[in-house]
Amino acid sequence: MLTVACVWVKSKTYDSPEWVYRLYRMVEANLSQEFEFLVVTPEAIDLLPLKGSALSTFYPRVKPPDGWPLWWYKINLFEADAMGDRLLYLDLDTVVLGRLDDLVDYPSDFCMAPTSGVPTKHHDFNSSVMVWTQGSEQHQMIRRSLPPDWKRYPGDQQWLSSLKMRIDAFPYRWVHKYLPGKGSYLPPDGTRVALMIQGGKNQALLDAGHTWIKEYWR
Repeated sequence: MLTVACVWVKSKTYDSPEWVYRLYRMVEANLSQEFEFLVVTPEAIDLLPLKGSALSTFYPRVKPPDGWPLWWYKINLFEADAMGDRLLYLDLDTVVLGRLDDLVDYPSDFCMAPTSGVPTKHHDFNSSVMVWTQGSEQHQMIRRSLPPDWKRYPGDQQWLSSLKMRIDAFPYRWVHKYLPGKGSYLPPDGTRVALMIQGGKNQALLDAGHTWIKEYWR
């Protein structure tokens, strides 16, 4: 069974579980195989049942220091037990535009989005979109390396990139780094997931004229 996962930590931006529901609806519309939906959250929440999916929550075992970015909570997915054979992780502010089956079935035991949008030598990776095989060599190495050196790395993606293991990058056309400062253009054909690099400001982008977002993020 496939697990699709996200992290929700209540904040000024991610102010309600509606962020979780929006992501779920996009996944359901763009994934042909059955999946379970897992939310990593330290919040006491009562999520509504979601059609066609077993929804569950996982309380973090590894907590970042006070004041550290909340996205660090995603590394708890490597500690979670009793999940499916394959796991697809998506940040809450990503926008799904196309079929996710290609990402799930990508021939790699551990794959991340390329940071730059175009894979280059010696680059790090973007952890907004990841897929891995549970119990793989990479998964086991990450578990053995927890907790990370919080002070050395600005984010989880830099820490993951530093580990001496194989990490593959999705084709850059699949995961598009959306640069809203360059206009309200629609991401190019072939984009499966748009990385919304404005830190959850999806609604603000909509209000600023990036109307294509409304078609997918709802």
